[in-house]
This record gives sequence, structure tokens and C-alpha cells, in this order.
Amino acid sequence: SKSKVTRGGKPDPAAITDALVLADSFDTRFTPISTEMPRALMPLVNTPMMDYTIEFLASAGITHIWVFCCSHAAMIDEHVNKTYRHLPKVKVECIKADMCRSAGDALRVVYDRECFSSDFVLVSGDVVSNLDLKPILQQHQERRAKDKSIIMTQLLMQASPNHRSRAQEDATIVAIDRATSQLLHYDNSPETGRVRLSAELFAGRSAVEVRFDLLDCRVDICSLEVLNGLNDDFDYADLRTDWLMGMLNNELVEFKIQTHIITEGYANRCRNLSTYVALSNDIIHRWTYPMVPDNNWLNASSYEHTRPLVYKERGIKLAPTCSVRKNSVVGSGVEVGQHSAIISSVVGRRCIIGHNATIVNSYLWEGVRVESHSTITNAIVCSGAVIRENTHVGRGCVVSFGVVVGPDHSLPPHTKLTLHASGDSIEDESYTEEVDTGESGNGLRFVSPDNNPLHMLCPPRTVKADEEDELSDDSDTELEVLTGLQKFEDNVADVMQHGLAAASPDVESIAMEIVSARMAHDRTLGECPAAIMPHLFSHIKEGVTTKPALKKRLLATFKKWGALFSNFLDGTDDQVELIYQIQMYCEGEEQRESGISSVFQEVLNLLYQLDVIEEEAVLKWAEEHASLPRHERTFVDQCKDFIAWLESEDDDEDD
Repeated sequence: SKSKVTRGGKPDPAAITDALVLADSFDTRFTPISTEMPRALMPLVNTPMMDYTIEFLASAGITHIWVFCCSHAAMIDEHVNKTYRHLPKVKVECIKADMCRSAGDALRVVYDRECFSSDFVLVSGDVVSNLDLKPILQQHQERRAKDKSIIMTQLLMQASPNHRSRAQEDATIVAIDRATSQLLHYDNSPETGRVRLSAELFAGRSAVEVRFDLLDCRVDICSLEVLNGLNDDFDYADLRTDWLMGMLNNELVEFKIQTHIITEGYANRCRNLSTYVALSNDIIHRWTYPMVPDNNWLNASSYEHTRPLVYKERGIKLAPTCSVRKNSVVGSGVEVGQHSAIISSVVGRRCIIGHNATIVNSYLWEGVRVESHSTITNAIVCSGAVIRENTHVGRGCVVSFGVVVGPDHSLPPHTKLTLHASGDSIEDESYTEEVDTGESGNGLRFVSPDNNPLHMLCPPRTVKADEEDELSDDSDTELEVLTGLQKFEDNVADVMQHGLAAASPDVESIAMEIVSARMAHDRTLGECPAAIMPHLFSHIKEGVTTKPALKKRLLATFKKWGALFSNFLDGTDDQVELIYQIQMYCEGEEQRESGISSVFQEVLNLLYQLDVIEEEAVLKWAEEHASLPRHERTFVDQCKDFIAWLESEDDDEDD
């Protein structure tokens, strides 16, 4: 017979060790991508979303995790068996059901299959969190021991309405008994713009908090009574708008929902395309530590972290004149051509990027090919897609699996492309239509009837119901910014090429030309060394075949040109940044093979002798590597004699 807990029953005093992950979102916010891949398996900073969820639960001492899957169940089951089979002390199993249309249906299946015999954690399969869940589970158990009518604890994270990680459509308002943390009211109705609270809500309570600054993490600690209640009423579909609000508004029900407010740590879910961007940025900025790329926590990656927030896996091929800039992640097997730039973007494994291509604020999944002279801005490009030569993918575009765009084509902002025609598993009232994708293009335009701007990849900052038809697009501004950067780099390239070709270059005049280009294109000081560096290293390697000759050329070049950098360094932080830029260049596989990496210390010493960088900058750079694993301190170890000498000089000055 089924194991049930009736009202007034005694909760299991044992520690909570079971969890249920809902790997189906039961919505269409990620279509057309979700037509071919479930949201739980979509790569978030090159790692499937569900992996973050499983790791979160495993770190909390959960030993048995059930993964409920409906759509793409075979794909999820394969991932579970392949990825989690060898997890120590954690058993992960799938519950497959084809006919479920809501979370309520899913939990009724779980009830019928008798998966749980005591309290469990219920979590969405797109949750990313580094919370220490153990004390929260214990608190739930202690509350249940004192008050047997408590059937659930809901986790809410403190986050202002304009918080970077909060979906703009999230208008959750809750009322909580300040003394007991009991949830009294829950509403998420952005279309009304107001909340109605019954006067009875305040009766007999000393203080009630009405809050609009709490984010629903979709992490709940549930008793079996939650499953019982859902099974008794088949009208409950959504766990929040139906079941939770139904429980709170039903005067005949005496059960209680408790809350736990999170003020430290991180917890959020990938609710839509815009929160996909927000979560990616949070991971890159290390808010989710220890679940960050360079921790390689699944043991299936080899990322190394370098300043400023650049993560690169081993086995990538970067052309000498390309650049990978801050807030970027590059997976193994990636090849990037000459003069291409990756800026604030995530590039999946085995992507090929041609020459003079620019990727900005975008997400390229595994195996994407971007041909030369193409630009991708604020977009998602799924696995196997091809962006042909001289093609621009505009702001907010979603290019689904296998789609081909171009050549010589510009994709309008917010366009969604797919290979699946209407009727090929496209859900709700969405449809596809023919669209121009370029001469060699292949893809259909995906159209959603509601066209809710809040579900866009790049939604407007604020949207009112009566303003949705008046939204303006700022893609022209984005393109102008890109063009300004490219023009600046082209100007610097011309200046450096002429200067390097001269027998006796006038470094001071060259510096003035670069300053003029910086002012003309409104660039920052920090962008100048980044634009200069590739040309110096390219010149050093030109025509040199032996390591001794390479070392000689390198030292001669920096002796002649090192003073150029002094014009663009304003203080210690800029000097540290210059050291990191040289380090980032030397870390490339091609540079290691050519021997440039082995003379890093000589370059650093020479720049110090030329007064380009100061002792404080070198020591600060070394200190920032102190806590890193040994394999990430290669260049610091190479410079250990130089650093020791600087430290002894510093001690002598103190004496």
C-alpha cells in the first residue's frame, strides 16, 4: 500500500536524503531550441543545466535523486546513465512518463509509483545554487517536529525587483508572518500591478511582512502530504499558481507552508532566455563558486582561469592576432582565426571561427562554425549551426540546431530560426514560415503568437503592458560600437605595421598616433595594449625558426618597443593588466610550441628595467596566483627568482 502521512501524523525524524528533480519545464519559453533538446540539458557556460542541480543536491548529502522526465525522456535518461552512474554515494534514477502536461501531472505519477516514504527535496532541473542546504533541511525537520501541520518549506532568495538575475516577468509578492516565517500569501500576477490582501490575514498576528524583494528559487522541501494533496485534486497543474495559491486561499485546509529567506549564497533558476544570460554571467563572475569553470567539478573539463575573467580549456588554437577578452569562456578544440575577437561570450567545444570575425555577448554551443568577416551580437547559436562569410547575426537572435545563415546576409534582431517545420513537435500555437537566410542558408523563421518581449533573449529594461507595441530596437547602436572597436584595431594595426617595418621607428610619434585613434573611436586606455600586443608578437616570430634566435628577437623587440606601453598605463592595476595580457598570449598552444612562453620572465624583467611596470605590479600579479593550483602557476614559477629578488629589494628598502 502507498505510504502516506495524514494530518497530525508524525514526520520522519531521520535526515532528508531523497530529492526529486523536475527535468521538464512544462513551458515553451525556450522554443524552438526545446523542440530538439530539453532545457535541463542545454549548456550553461558549456555545462548542462541539470549538472548544476545534481551537484547542488549531492553536496547537501542527498543520496537518492529521482529525475522526472517527459519530453525528450530518452535523451535525459542517456545523460543520467552516462554522467551520474559513477557518482560516489549518490544514486540517480529516471522516472519516465510520456503523457504529462504539467508539474501537477508529474507529481501524480510520482505518487502512483511510490518513490518516497518520507520528506524530500523538490527542485526544478534548471536550478543553479551553491547554498549549504544541510542546515535548512535540519531546520525544516525541527519545525515539523514541533508543528505537525507544516507540510512544506519554500526557499526564497532576497533579490531586489531590479536584481540582475531576476526575470523581468517575475512580479512575485509574498506575505509572511514575521514571528513564525509562515507563508500567508503568494501572488505572481504582473498584469494587475496591484495586490489584494484579506484583512483576516492580519488577525491575531503581531507583524506581517509584505515583500516584493524575494526571488522564488523553485527549491522546496516537501512532506508526503504535498503528493497526497496533488493526487486528490486533478485540477492542480502548476505548483505555484494552482496548488500553492489554492492551499493558501482555502480556509478549510489547516496545513502550513513555511519559508526560508536566503540572504547569503546563490540560488536561481533558468526561467527564460534572459535569465539564461544572467545565470551565465553570474557563473563567469564566480557568484556560484565552487561551481565555476576552472574548478572542473565534473572532472570532464580542463579549464584554466586567467584575469580578467577569461576561462580557456586546453587544446584550443588561437591565431596570434586574435583576442579573447574579459568575461569569456572558450572550450577545447576551438580554433580562432587572425584578427577575430571573442568578447564577453561563451564558445563551446570544437567551434571554428574564421578570420576577422567578432563574437560579442553571445553563446556559441558545441560545433558551431563562424566564417570570416562575420559578426554575432547578443545571440544564441546552437550546436551544428553555420554562420557563413560576411554575415551579421543581430541582437537577440536564436539560431537553432543545424541552421545555416549566409553568406553576405544580415539577420534582423530577435529572429528565431529552426529546421523544424510547423507540426514537427512545435508546441502551443507557434508556427514556422519561410524566410530569407542567405544564398546558402537553410532554416525557417519561428513565430510565437504572444511575442512577449519579456521572453526575448534581450528584453527591454522595463516594459509596460500598453507600451509593448512601441518598443524600439537599438541594434544599430550595438553595431556602431562593434564597428568603432574594429576600426580602432585596424588603425592600430596600420600604425604598428608601418612602425615595425621602419629601421628606426619613432616610438613617441607612434604612441601619439595610437592616442589619436583611441580618442577618435572613443576607446579606453586598457584597450590600447590589447590592440598592440598581437602585432609585436607576430613581428617577433616572423622568419625565426630556432628558440635562441626567437629569444634574441623577443628581447630586442621589447627593448625597442617596451616604452610604448607606458603611454597607456595609469597606475598599478593597469600594469598588472598588461602582465596578464602578456601571460594570456604566452599561454596559447602555438606560443608554447614556438618557445615564446619560455622567455616570459625575460620579458617581465625587461619591462621592469625600462620602468614600464613597477615592483608593486609584479608582486601583486604573483600574489593573485598564490591560491591557484600548481598547474595554473606555471608563469609565476618561471619567474620565482625574479620575484624573490624583488621581494628582497622590498625588504632592504623597509630596513
